[in-house]
Amino acid sequence: MERRRVTLAIFGLAFLTVILVRVYHGAVRRQYSFREAEAGPLDLNDASMIQLVQLPGVEEALAFRIVREREKHGPFENEDDVRLRVNGIGEKKLEAMLQHSFVGPDS
Repeated sequence: MERRRVTLAIFGLAFLTVILVRVYHGAVRRQYSFREAEAGPLDLNDASMIQLVQLPGVEEALAFRIVREREKHGPFENEDDVRLRVNGIGEKKLEAMLQHSFVGPDS
């Protein structure tokens, strides 16, 4: 009986933690979304993961791949370079992203 209570307590805490993280993450996204809307388009060669997830169609995993590719192999040369180097970015997704971003000169 005691073991079951402990197990339920652990699952309850885990569930509560997941909910709190999701609520916090949503608040952070809204905060950065507001800031980025004021700041203008993002440079894909300088944007952080937090900034990248504000772009249409960019979830956390894709933002991570963009930043990782940029850090490993250097800045993107142009828009097509982003599409060719980052798995998960096709022509349509790149087009949607470029409505709110650009590829700036090598930093």
